[in-house]
Amino acid sequence: MSNQFENILNQAKTVWTEFAKENSEKPEESLYNKESLDLLSKNSHTVIAIIGLKSYKKLYISSNVKEMFGYTAEDNPTLGVLVYVQMMTFDHALFPITAGRWYLKCLKDTSFEDKENQKIAFVGAKMRTKRGKVVRTFIQTTHLDEDKNRNPIHVVNTIQNITHLMKDDFWWMRYTYGENFSKVKYYDSLTKKTYESDILSDREKDILRLIQEGQDSNEIAETLFLSLATVHTHRRNMLARTGMKDITALLQVAISVGMI
Repeated sequence: MSNQFENILNQAKTVWTEFAKENSEKPEESLYNKESLDLLSKNSHTVIAIIGLKSYKKLYISSNVKEMFGYTAEDNPTLGVLVYVQMMTFDHALFPITAGRWYLKCLKDTSFEDKENQKIAFVGAKMRTKRGKVVRTFIQTTHLDEDKNRNPIHVVNTIQNITHLMKDDFWWMRYTYGENFSKVKYYDSLTKKTYESDILSDREKDILRLIQEGQDSNEIAETLFLSLATVHTHRRNMLARTGMKDITALLQVAISVGMI
């Protein structure tokens, strides 16, 4: 193991152990039904992982992780969840640390009331399979249980391969919270900035909804009282900001994260 990798692991431990400082009152084996998750993952193209953020342990990972990444659930048991740091490509090696710190800051900055509803998605991070193939990932995180401050103790991660949907090399993450998930912020790895808004504007979402309904650019321009050039500009900007290959790819991700 290289010194650089050891350093990243140590940083990741520092970040992740801050997530949950209190023990869950529930026994870990009561947090999930293994048989149900096995069946769910078997019938989908989604890897499901349950992670303890206090202990940075993998409590469960679906067997189809081997199909996506070439690893089995038993590989690198001593590293636990930190095995994912080892799987990152060189240019995205700091993704787990940056994402962990950003998520932690979101939790600290969010009021108790707004934490009643929370979702987070990580889009485009590059991981390497056991055979060295690069996979672009789409990860969504859901809290399985929480401490008294509504901070997560255990989470469910769903991981999908979206290599075919991505064009650009950067990644981004999106945090929604508050009543009806009405509040949004996102982080762009290209600019290394957090934006107190959604990655798509309201107007861009309107255009995306009309595309979903089957309207072409001319029809959208007429519906929204825009020029055709403005519609084309919005389409280009949406793809540039999200790194998606095309509008169809963007639609898939936007629907999955609840953006439209």
